[in-house]
Amino acid sequence: MWTFIEASIALLGVSATVLSLYAARVFHRADGNPLSRPIAWTLVGEGMLGGMTTIFATLALFGQYQLMPPEIAAMMRTIMFGVAAATTWKLVSVVKVIRGE
Repeated sequence: MWTFIEASIALLGVSATVLSLYAARVFHRADGNPLSRPIAWTLVGEGMLGGMTTIFATLALFGQYQLMPPEIAAMMRTIMFGVAAATTWKLVSVVKVIRGE
């Protein structure tokens, strides 16, 4: 049975993920600003990280983390770090272009 804290963590994780994806949609629809699309993709990446972190946290809270094969956990972490690096690099690249660097 879920305790209040466990339920709060799960709800917060899901809420943060949904918020990131909603904000990504808002930025993706914004016209005219060259930063809109890179920020949207950064927020999509943040949503992916939030979703995967929520999966890890939920499994740990229920003592079920051992059910996830280590290869899957390693793949998820690799994806998380790769997405974070790629979206950050894209945002930095666009800012450099805007600055004329």
